[in-house]
Amino acid sequence: MLHYCDICGDDKVTLTTHLSLYVNGSEGIEVCLKCRIMLTELVRNIQSIKNSVILRTLKSTKEV
Repeated sequence: MLHYCDICGDDKVTLTTHLSLYVNGSEGIEVCLKCRIMLTELVRNIQSIKNSVILRTLKSTKEV
């Protein structure tokens, strides 16, 4: 059975994952593996930036 990815629009995907991301209404979205990996890397990069800011802030307060 073929599925549809709500992010890239690929309609020939054999497997999708339901994510509780409510972009259009209250149904969540279905994403293919490619898009799920892309979203995971995006969140990982956001967390990395946040952790760098926290570390920089901690280091700057200890130097004072």
